[in-house]
Amino acid sequence: MRLWKILILANQGNDYLCTMASSLQSGFVRNGTDCKTFFDPSASAIEKKIADLSPDVVMEFNGSRGQSSANIPSEIVHIAWIQDARTEKTLHYLDPAFGGSDIVYTLLDPEYFGLEPARHPDAVWRVLHSGVDTDMFCFKAVEPAADTASICGYIPKPFHRGGGPWDEPLFTVNQRQVAFSDLLRRLYEVEKVSSSEHGYVPIHTFITDQINTALNIRIDNKTMVDIFQDHPYLVFLDTEIPRIRDRILMADAAVQAGLSLGIYGPNTWKSWPEFAQYYKGYAHWRTDLAAIYRETRFNLHNGAFGMHSRVLECMGAGGAILVNRNKIEDPRNRIGHFFKDGEHYIEYETESLAETLREWIAKPGELAQLRENAALAIRAGHQWHHRSAQILSDLEQLAARRAQKPETVPTSQAH
Repeated sequence: MRLWKILILANQGNDYLCTMASSLQSGFVRNGTDCKTFFDPSASAIEKKIADLSPDVVMEFNGSRGQSSANIPSEIVHIAWIQDARTEKTLHYLDPAFGGSDIVYTLLDPEYFGLEPARHPDAVWRVLHSGVDTDMFCFKAVEPAADTASICGYIPKPFHRGGGPWDEPLFTVNQRQVAFSDLLRRLYEVEKVSSSEHGYVPIHTFITDQINTALNIRIDNKTMVDIFQDHPYLVFLDTEIPRIRDRILMADAAVQAGLSLGIYGPNTWKSWPEFAQYYKGYAHWRTDLAAIYRETRFNLHNGAFGMHSRVLECMGAGGAILVNRNKIEDPRNRIGHFFKDGEHYIEYETESLAETLREWIAKPGELAQLRENAALAIRAGHQWHHRSAQILSDLEQLAARRAQKPETVPTSQAH
């Protein structure tokens, strides 16, 4: 096996990606691969670092080679790991610069982000889930507090569906107008958009259709996005709104089941009067998160995919996690492909979550065994060195395929 030298660029500067980059680096090192991380997003700094280190591979978080701010030499293998629908502002699926990477990993199905692997046939496409740092998220024989539930995550601030700036015209054509509140109503009340049921393209199509109907025009999704430009309303519509309904239902279900609810995350939860009393603050440290997972009877997750870092880290810490059934995810990438419902985690339907919680409240022995099973399964196959091994395997396959591919002979030299 080749000894690769890998440089990871986590150049968006948030704590989540920086921690992930450092954890992946440790996974590579454990597998005997030389790996460095670099956090300066400027093109000149990246190019200088590449010139100094001469890596074999550059792995960039949330950006393809074509989108990179730096000029990365073509002889260096470029790996893109797409975590979000956008770079910082630009949607990947509508960005003509997207492409050029040798391997493209996505955190969940690429189609959720609107990406089409068939349009980039020269790249190897895989789903790469996050790993678990089992030094931080390790099993401890702790008895969780009775009748407790936790939600660790984000909810947007409430929105008002009428009056004020929400009803001011966003766009006007020939004296016909469309307001932000019109788009809110379409997504939230008519389509009932949910991150577990709708990817970015369907949501953008709903928005475009509403604009076309209101203004009597015919534009496509790309034109719609171009019209919004950098307006934060679009991010609110396509990323924030799909989270709200399910998170409200999840919190309500915990209370209906008679559980003592603790909510951890950004203080936007305090903006919701019905949930402010349950807000416990922001868990800044991974050890604090691990303690919450272990010491809570039921940890609740909902989102676009089950193999979320929150879910995996909770399992690694020996917490019992409930995961929403996902209706759009490829079965090969669902949590049920890697773990067993009722043995490692608990699957639920959003509408019947309270009933599922009541069922498991009555099964403390099975719940204790589930927590232990989950931690063992994470250690066996879902640590960061397992993820780095997947990447190394893909690199070896890429190198072997390139070695077998005959060089193209220019026409002028063919005779």
